[in-house]
Order: sequence, then C-alpha cells, then structure tokens
Amino acid sequence: MIRFPAILSAFVGVLASGPALADLQDGHGPGMMWQGGGHGWFMGPFMMVFFLILAVVATVLIVRWLGGLGHGGRSDRADGDRALAVLRERFARGEIDADEYESRRGVLQG
Repeated sequence: MIRFPAILSAFVGVLASGPALADLQDGHGPGMMWQGGGHGWFMGPFMMVFFLILAVVATVLIVRWLGGLGHGGRSDRADGDRALAVLRERFARGEIDADEYESRRGVLQG
C-alpha cells in the first residue's frame, strides 16, 4: 500500500521540477528573464502564493480523505451501536431494570 509520505514526496517532486523543465524546453535556458521575459518579476510572487495555497489545500484534502485528523475514522452510527452494546451489557448484568433499559434504548434509537 502506498503511504501518504510517498504520495506527498512525489507531488512535491513534480511541482519542483516543473520550472527547470520549462526553462530547458523553450530553448532559452535559465537566462530567459533577460531575453524579453521580464513579466516573471511581476507575476512571480502572486504565483508563488497561489501554489503555496494550492499545496496546503491539497494536503488538507488528502489527509481528510485518508481518514486522518478530526473524526478518528469513526462515524456517528458506530458510536450509537457502541452505546447500545453498553446498554445491553448493563441490562444483562442487572445494573438497570427493563423499564430503564427500554427508556434509554428508545432515546438512543430515536
């Protein structure tokens, strides 16, 4: 199974290699900015912030998708099933009577 750090490393590697490949493909090399491509000075900071926000949002979505922070992988239904199981155990041990059992079961299921 592929783990989250491997996916994140691959994602960062692809993002980091993009500018280098773009410089090589246009035939100008790293000095393109001095050859008429000066707009990079204006848009550079905006694009950097945009991609930083994009990376943070993607990381948060991936962590939530993998079931990480927040809910611990349990649903409300699982919590309700556990509560009913505890209620049945208490009734079976004789800690509560039938009326109290039925009353509490109705609240949990209702």
